[in-house]
Formats: sequence, structure tokens, C-alpha cells
Amino acid sequence: MRVREAFSLLEVIIATAILAGSAMVLFSLISLGTKYGNQAEERTIAVSQAQSLLDEFIARMASEEIREEVNGVLPSIPARNFRIEVTPFELGGSIGANRNSSAAMETQALLYRVKVELFEANASLTSADAEPLCQLSRLVRRPQIEAPASDRDSSETSIPPANKNRAKREAGGTL
Repeated sequence: MRVREAFSLLEVIIATAILAGSAMVLFSLISLGTKYGNQAEERTIAVSQAQSLLDEFIARMASEEIREEVNGVLPSIPARNFRIEVTPFELGGSIGANRNSSAAMETQALLYRVKVELFEANASLTSADAEPLCQLSRLVRRPQIEAPASDRDSSETSIPPANKNRAKREAGGTL
């Protein structure tokens, strides 16, 4: 008589339980990875939007009056609230202490810290406990707008130096 070796019912049940437990752990890891991937994508988009706001605001600083705070809503999907804060920045520590000249003081007066914060659309900007999605800040030197010199031709001062040669060529002049 020949005895056949096979798995017992208990061994099959234990193997099935181990397989089911491993599958549950794998599926939870996949869902967790998807969740964190979506959050990373949202943050990347938020940082890109905040960077665009910061660049646009800094570009407008030269021609507009500086306001201490600007609030608004980004027309994006999903809509997001933003806050831009501008504060004068003074150099501190040993570097600032050694620079007492009037030129250094004027340079310090022109430095501003521009901070952009981006919030979810339902977050209140007036609440102190509102957590921003992202926050960017940059030190900016406000460019001074100079009046054109009286000895220069006013048409030449309106053309950037890199484009003067092209403007002369197009006007039929020689270099």
C-alpha cells in the first residue's frame, strides 16, 4: 500500500491566512503611497503657484506703491487663497554693525522681505492657526526709478542697452 503525502487542512488554512495578511499589507502600502503621491503633487503645484505670485509681485514692486499685505484668491482649480507680506529688512549681526556709511544705510532701506503664503480655499486668512500649503520668501532690493538725464536723447533712454543696436539697424542706421 502506497501512502500519499499531501498538505493537511490546517497547513492550507495557515498558508491562506499568511497570504491574505501579506496582501492586506501590500494594498495598504499601495494606498498610502498613492495618498502621499497626491499630496506631493498638490504641494508641487502650490509651490509653482506661489513662485509665480512672488515673481509677479516683485516685478510690479518697481512701478507700484509697496503695500504691507496683499490678500486674494487664485483663480485655479482648486481655488486657493494667498497672502503676500512685505516687510522692510535690516541687516543684523556683525555685518550690519560694521557698515555705518550712508550708502550702506540707503541699501538697507531698500531691502524688503517678500513672503508668499498659499492656503486651501476654505482656510481663513485672518486666523492665526491657519496652516499654509506652502510658504516662500525672498529678499528683494527695490529698484529706484531714475529720471532720464537731460544730456541724453529721451528715445535712447527708453530702449534697453541690449536692444539699442537692433533698434538702430531697424531704423536704417549703421553700427
